[in-house]
Amino acid sequence: MFAWKRFGGLGLAAVLALSACNLSVNESITVADEETHNGSINAVNGNIIIGKNAVVKGDCRAVNGNIFIDQGATARKAMSVSGGIEIRDRARIERSVESVNGPVQIGREVDIFGTIKSINGSIELVSSYVEKDITTINGNISLLDGSRVRGDIIIKENKGSEVGIRRIKIVLQKGSVVEGDILVKDKNVEVKVFLDASSAVKGQVVGAEVVQS
Repeated sequence: MFAWKRFGGLGLAAVLALSACNLSVNESITVADEETHNGSINAVNGNIIIGKNAVVKGDCRAVNGNIFIDQGATARKAMSVSGGIEIRDRARIERSVESVNGPVQIGREVDIFGTIKSINGSIELVSSYVEKDITTINGNISLLDGSRVRGDIIIKENKGSEVGIRRIKIVLQKGSVVEGDILVKDKNVEVKVFLDASSAVKGQVVGAEVVQS
């Protein structure tokens, strides 16, 4: 079991407490192309779909649903429990992207002006930018096609009941760069960093094996 409070309080109770900020239960919410939505969007058992070049002046939060942010759209945050997050080309997230049990897929020329956090889902960036850290507990991380992380990549400690050695793969390819460190903070995880000749980790790699390719 993972403690939700360690993940910024993201959970069902947190979403239900925000019912005044456009809460939908058992159905999806769509913001149309080019539309501006004032305030946050919350969905339980439904997806959140943000159209091309749309603007959400608030957070997107889903429980048991996916979040899809289309090309050129803007949102303050994207947070999901038991669902994936896909952010298409040239979109902009002003703060963080957070997922508990689903993958995070970031398209080309996307700017994340905060952190990306995951517990169990993989994280993939393609030619995109993250201003701060990427953190995970169990997810693989891929930085592809010139992606750049200005902060650190951190593998956090699992403080739950899981036992045994976990294995995590971090891949940097085609000119991708981590400007900070890669830090493994859990003794029960084996991390390999696959680094091609055109990519770089400018800080230290602590607690992981680097495999040059």
